[in-house]
Amino acid sequence: ARWVPMAACACEAAQAALLKAKADGVVYCVQCEDVPAAVVCPTCDGDAYCGLCFRFQHRKGNKSAHVCQPLAGADQSQHVDPHAIEGTTEHFAALFEREQAARLEAAAKERENSHAVGASKQYDWGKEAHEEQQAEIEEQARWVPLRLTDRERKLLGILEGVLETSEYTDNVDVSFDYYGWRVGGTDKQNLISKELDEIFTLLSGLFLAGDYLAGRKVVEKSFAENETFFQQVFEIGRRFKILNPDKMRNTYGKLMHILQDAVSSRYYTPDSRTAMLSIRTVRSLLEERGSLDVLSDPALPAATRAVTSFYYVTVEPTPKPEAAPESMPASAPAPETASTPAPAAAIAQDSTKSSSSSEDEGEDDISEDSSSSYSSPDRITRWEGPNETFTKQQLSKPQPRVEQHTKTKEMMDEEMEEKTAALESLCLKYCGEGHALTREELCLVVDSLGDAYAFLAANRDPVDKMLHHLVNTFGGSVDEDDDDNDDWQFYRYSPEEREQKQKERQLRLQERALQRARRGIAPSLALRHGVEGSRISHSHAEQFTFVRQSLLLWREIQQRMYKLWILADKDLLSETHPYQLCNTGQGLNRVQCAPLIGSEMHSILASVQCSVGGWLGLSVVHLGDQDVPNALVFIDKYTQVPRILGPIAIAVERLDILARQERTKRLVEEAGGVEAVKATILADFFRHGFDGSGSDGGSCIDGRLTSAWNWCSLLEKKNFYPLFLATGFSGFDGEFR
Repeated sequence: ARWVPMAACACEAAQAALLKAKADGVVYCVQCEDVPAAVVCPTCDGDAYCGLCFRFQHRKGNKSAHVCQPLAGADQSQHVDPHAIEGTTEHFAALFEREQAARLEAAAKERENSHAVGASKQYDWGKEAHEEQQAEIEEQARWVPLRLTDRERKLLGILEGVLETSEYTDNVDVSFDYYGWRVGGTDKQNLISKELDEIFTLLSGLFLAGDYLAGRKVVEKSFAENETFFQQVFEIGRRFKILNPDKMRNTYGKLMHILQDAVSSRYYTPDSRTAMLSIRTVRSLLEERGSLDVLSDPALPAATRAVTSFYYVTVEPTPKPEAAPESMPASAPAPETASTPAPAAAIAQDSTKSSSSSEDEGEDDISEDSSSSYSSPDRITRWEGPNETFTKQQLSKPQPRVEQHTKTKEMMDEEMEEKTAALESLCLKYCGEGHALTREELCLVVDSLGDAYAFLAANRDPVDKMLHHLVNTFGGSVDEDDDDNDDWQFYRYSPEEREQKQKERQLRLQERALQRARRGIAPSLALRHGVEGSRISHSHAEQFTFVRQSLLLWREIQQRMYKLWILADKDLLSETHPYQLCNTGQGLNRVQCAPLIGSEMHSILASVQCSVGGWLGLSVVHLGDQDVPNALVFIDKYTQVPRILGPIAIAVERLDILARQERTKRLVEEAGGVEAVKATILADFFRHGFDGSGSDGGSCIDGRLTSAWNWCSLLEKKNFYPLFLATGFSGFDGEFR
């Protein structure tokens, strides 16, 4: 009786199929009722099915023995060929293969079209532009590491697993007394050998577990026979860290300590041969293939150019009519010259007028003309960064304003099209028959250089933005904090009175900064020794110059970061300059001189000093001492520059978004408005992030960065910290994986 309803439903479905067949003249499947039937099952009371429904309904049980008959006049392809039946595995596999073939064909056509477009457009990569960039590309190719291949990434995973589980540094770098002075011992060499044996055993075991056939050959060989394998694994780890400074933050130091001991103990090579492989760079690969001509090809700069979504321009202020010479009409156009510093005589003459006029006015009666850097532009040029040393008189003049512009989609598409055409041109010229360089290797070279330029641009971008904010916000300000000289002779006051004076002055400066921000005038950057933790005394102009010089130095260091990484690697693994485990006052550290890094840093410092025309503060570079024990600590310090400046620049930019949103608009308005908040944050960082709280009075090369670190650690105590959090700020450290 329970089968009666099901039979009734089947009859109703069959009747509906017949009615639909009579209406359309086509017999449809009794199961899905949407697809024309292809077969009939006599055992199932002559029901008509499409190919898919018949296979599904008769896939198991007694129905699997049913034999179907073709329906007269129906298309049998969907039943005979499973690839034609939608919904089957065969159909999806065939569809995927067709789509994959179509994608490959489209990619081939795109390469042909890009080559055709490049040939039709005849890109002129420019001999003059090429000559300017060729020297830079050849220099960068010496230091830019190669991308990792798929096989190298597998070995990298094995190395990272070994470093994560190893406790090498905890077992080797130990002291034998409470104070950390007795760091040697007769058994240390045996301890190092034991720990290195464990490292090599773990590497071999994990490699065997990942690839049995290849790992078996490694396990069966002796250590001397596997020396090349271990060298390659360690070189991959060092190269990966240079390519990705944000990775291996917990394991890279352990890796270099292992290799330092391996070099010093000659554990790798009993016959005193070199134990470490040099980092594989772009130039080394091209030298192996005899294709150094690639570096001098005019299409290479276009193929490796970093495509960014923005660019900087310099907007120069329009000269005031009254400032024009009498012989030149007020309406005469500005001379079409490059964005270079004005002659010293002209600066002195103009600054004398501005300074004399400002001295006649009171301290709080600052004319709006003194901050006229927001006047309408009359000429826009690409920004290369100002090269002159700013003085108090020069800052009272209108300064060029640096603006960031966003590229349109058409501009970015055109740049990408030019990159593709340049790559195809290089492949046709240097790959194929008669050339040892393959297309994959050439793409690896181009991609490595492209990654390097994109990485350098990303590291320089925060520094450029902070330079942009420094010049635009504080370039037209005049020092106003020279009024409390008599009040800050501390020996006249008791400690209680001194503390009260500091509180009163801090409140007075905050109120003055708020008034200046409301009037559209940037706060002063002046500092005084002993006030608010400052260890230097600077006027506004001196602090402006000090901050600008520091940012320009950091920018140049970021530009040469790949070279500094390679030199640091050589200094750390030097066999002629071994390390000494010492207590530097900050725990046990491996103190080691770094002559290569030191020479390069002095070269960078000299170039920056020449570009700015002088230097404010100390020019001491600490290396191999208690402040900076070795090259590893040095390179780690300057990889923090983008991590420090990046969040600050992002927070300042996102304040405009907070001011437009209803939920956060009131928060910004209560703080004084978006421009006032920006000026407050930037002034606080440019003052107390460069206030000399680092070592050696804070004005040495490394002390400037230490002062910025100290400011980051005190950010939570700032009044504007809630606004930082509202912009999405989460910290300066980043990830440690």
